[in-house]
Amino acid sequence: MNPFSSCSCSSNRCIFSVIGYSLSNFSASLIDSSASVGLDFCRSIVGLLRFADSLRVIWHAAEANDPYADWWLIKLQDTYHVIGNRIGNLMAKFLAKLPARGTFQIAPPEDKDPFRIRLNFATPYAYQAAELLSKFDSLVRCVLGCKHLGVIDNKTAKNTIYQVARLIRGLFALATRYRHLGIDRNNPLSFEAGGKTARRYMGELPADVRAGTRRARLAPPIIKGMPPYIPPVTENNEAYEGFGD
Repeated sequence: MNPFSSCSCSSNRCIFSVIGYSLSNFSASLIDSSASVGLDFCRSIVGLLRFADSLRVIWHAAEANDPYADWWLIKLQDTYHVIGNRIGNLMAKFLAKLPARGTFQIAPPEDKDPFRIRLNFATPYAYQAAELLSKFDSLVRCVLGCKHLGVIDNKTAKNTIYQVARLIRGLFALATRYRHLGIDRNNPLSFEAGGKTARRYMGELPADVRAGTRRARLAPPIIKGMPPYIPPVTENNEAYEGFGD
């Protein structure tokens, strides 16, 4: 089966493709907790798939003019940036520790049986998270290569992998803390009805976000008359099954 196939949806809003995605088993547990391979940090977690489902609700609410959804997209955007920079800095640090190329011909460790999956997400933020997870996977392989060559010890390797995995788990969990309460910027009554609950669960909304003058870079256009809610649904039969032979 070709891992890359076009979406057959006739809707003009459904323009994404099914994308082939492969990770080492060291990183697979961050896609879905059922993919855990027994690493120390592989407890029950919010993985990429549940994160993507939660994002569908946030994205749809942002289209429906919910300022809290916009705020959550800003939070996610900022967290992506922090984690991406952290991974990049660590990658540069460990690559610098590798022996000179004149001494060894070095290639990063490869998993003999990598975890494979097809991604078919409805929001760009889910794909960005998948890209971030891919960068983490590259870091894991680099760190394990350094450990194998003896340039770092086991404790350093384990702590590095655990700390970055924890940051990614925090990103995924952040999406699940959004609460959809049907709030609309243009409807003062919706703030009266849901504002107290929103503040209890999501904190005080920044004034510029409430006014709509600050939105995330990839925030969706606001669509008038958008239905207030869409439940998260994982398309297990199509989007998340493994590659065919």
